[in-house]
Amino acid sequence: MKYELLKEAVATHETPLYIYDETAFTKRFQYMRKEIGPRMELTYSMKANPYLTKIASTMASRIEVCSYGEFLITRELGIAPEKLLISGVLKRHDDIMDIVSYGRDEALYTAESAHQYELLEEAGKRYGLVLPVLLRLSSGNQFGMDQDTILKLVLNRDEMKHVHIVGLHYFSGTQKKNLKKIEKELTKLDLFLAEIYERCDYTMSMLEYGTGFGVPYFMDQEEGVTAPESMAEFRGLVDHMDFTGDITVEMGRALTFNAGTYITTILDQKTTGKSHYCILDGGMHQINYDGQMKGMYVPHIQVISGNVDHVETSLDATSDEADDENLTSYTLCGSLCTGNDVLVGNFKAKKLSIGDALAFERTGAYSLHEGMSNFLSHELPEILFYNEETGFRSVRERRESYPFNMAK
Repeated sequence: MKYELLKEAVATHETPLYIYDETAFTKRFQYMRKEIGPRMELTYSMKANPYLTKIASTMASRIEVCSYGEFLITRELGIAPEKLLISGVLKRHDDIMDIVSYGRDEALYTAESAHQYELLEEAGKRYGLVLPVLLRLSSGNQFGMDQDTILKLVLNRDEMKHVHIVGLHYFSGTQKKNLKKIEKELTKLDLFLAEIYERCDYTMSMLEYGTGFGVPYFMDQEEGVTAPESMAEFRGLVDHMDFTGDITVEMGRALTFNAGTYITTILDQKTTGKSHYCILDGGMHQINYDGQMKGMYVPHIQVISGNVDHVETSLDATSDEADDENLTSYTLCGSLCTGNDVLVGNFKAKKLSIGDALAFERTGAYSLHEGMSNFLSHELPEILFYNEETGFRSVRERRESYPFNMAK
């Protein structure tokens, strides 16, 4: 986000503060839509950033819903049932009944276990429906079912009158930096889909695949697996599959990571020995970068200073300019009473002062929700949306968290 816009936000709103850029999100979505090619559809995994669900629903084929709470968000937003993919490792009986009463046979449902499959059958029977279901294949963890269980369900499919198996769902993890693992997974899925046909005399019509594409968060990283040349290779892997049914890819992080900015202000400074510390009004309870370890890596940060019109973006500690005598190394710490609350351990910048604001970029995916937001009863920051046409608007007011931590 441009410096002038960040400065405007800091001047008119309290920090800590989140900003989500609708324009940047739309451009990124359009980019990924183009790069996956015409054969594949695109599902938005709303857990990456539920605040962007409404705008995503205008562009995505489906919205992946992974909890009852996420379903309530989509229902409140009026997202049509045919846009919903009801996923999630835990599906309670009453939740399923309520979800199916809304989604009917227009939504798409995943079965994470044989028990969930039976719950969907019960829901379909209650409402007189035949529900389209994806059987989730496990990658070896607590999610999904093994191949033998899936084969058994397909073989006995005629015993269930109110569910219709339409395909497989598969996701093995996130932050995949190259296509080697993805190639192995697509080969595995292709072979298993063929095995289902051979052993069960049944053709799956759909594959829902969570790519887990990695993204560049830090100063020394460049876009890799989602760069155009890698995406062309990904399309080639899909095109070489024997499976001829519909393929939908799920994305969350790869669509949202660069649409968010987190702003926090320096409220105290100190020097201990040779270390220069900045104490921020935010902290690790409100921001998280996947892969960050006690501030080891330097994210993209802009400094919004009240003393000068502009201070350059931080320099990577490994760059040639990092030894410039005009730069000082700072340890950026949050407001929590724990030694783990280090956002950046070696932030090199021109002189920082109390009152300067730091804008942490690329915080659009997960960052808001992976922090310990209620720890120490700090405030829940305001959330702004930005759009090139309409400017800033507040979508969540600043709130106190202490009522959640108090028993009377």
